[in-house]
Amino acid sequence: MLNLIAQIALGRKFIEQLILPTLDRAEQLVAEKKIIAGGLASGRISPRFIVEADSPTEVDRILFSIPLWPAAETKVTPLVSFAERRSRVQEVLKSLSAATRK
Repeated sequence: MLNLIAQIALGRKFIEQLILPTLDRAEQLVAEKKIIAGGLASGRISPRFIVEADSPTEVDRILFSIPLWPAAETKVTPLVSFAERRSRVQEVLKSLSAATRK
């Protein structure tokens, strides 16, 4: 019985000290327009979100500000906008076209 009570106390502490503060911080980052989309994977303690940042350092600061961060595995995937990708692909196509004309 004592083991069950200890597990319940640990679960409560985890929720109070990590989960709820993480949700509060995420909602604050949404209000600040730093998180532009996101949520939690169903049934998991696994936040997923898209961050608006000007640099990798800013992304790092945002991640460090999330209470769950020290206990979570983090994966950052930089994205390129569709317009940026279109521009780059058109440049490559132009170069390829010029190379085949020679």
